[in-house]
Amino acid sequence: LAEYHSKGTKNGASLGYRMNNYVGSATISPGDNFFVESNGRHVDQILRAGDTIQLRDSNGRSQYVTVSAVDVSKVTFSPPFESEIATRTPVYTKQKVVVSAKASSTEMKTALESLPGVGFVSVSREGPKDSEGFTWFITFQSTMGMSACSMQSWCLTSNIDTIQYVKVSGLGQGYDGNYVQTSFTDGRPRYVLLWSSGFISYDSSTSEWRLHSSSGSVISSVNSSDATPPFSGWTNSASLSPAVDAIPMLSGSNAISDVSIIHVAVEQSYDDVVFSADLETGQSEVQEVRI
Repeated sequence: LAEYHSKGTKNGASLGYRMNNYVGSATISPGDNFFVESNGRHVDQILRAGDTIQLRDSNGRSQYVTVSAVDVSKVTFSPPFESEIATRTPVYTKQKVVVSAKASSTEMKTALESLPGVGFVSVSREGPKDSEGFTWFITFQSTMGMSACSMQSWCLTSNIDTIQYVKVSGLGQGYDGNYVQTSFTDGRPRYVLLWSSGFISYDSSTSEWRLHSSSGSVISSVNSSDATPPFSGWTNSASLSPAVDAIPMLSGSNAISDVSIIHVAVEQSYDDVVFSADLETGQSEVQEVRI
């Protein structure tokens, strides 16, 4: 732990969860432009060139860098690490959420507000158009919204492909395919089969990873409490393998997704909305705040 747990757990066991955008840990020295994940974790299943990651020095100061190459557990980045030496510092990537290409304005709002630092947003939707599909217009309404991003690549972006998935085979049509990571449950990732409702998730009550059909029936399982689904030991001859290359999540010959900033952020100000007035003795004071 980086800090003392002030109240303790009264000698009882307590569940601990890591951030779901956790990549791994590493020791990084000033001037370094690469790190090797301390536990040998295959970060090539999480990161790719162009991603932005957050590094912290031993004093907790953050630096955002851009990934230039990933080779199994080694990550090369730029600019070089500028802070003090960091020993087994946690490395984080941007948090992501998967949204349907035909999501309603309410669904888009819910998805965006589930991301940390976004705050409240208002969303309207237009379309679909033959050439553009749907367009969502998003207004960030919180003072700590998009304007608080320290660098543009750390702000809101969109992708139509992913490397965060596992490939399932051996179960046959309707179950085999690429299961994409969409969310977290009990501190572990949840995967959904593209263009289906089948999913893989962890069941904490039985300490099992389970593969479910679109109706919710358990098709295959494995006894394991690992933080990610194991690649062996599954029932019914199911076989899981890690991601190799990025796969598309949006089909079609003209599939594309863009984020455009229509109006730059306006800094919040409370100037000229606070005033005072002298009241005669005996009069009641009424205060009103309008936002």
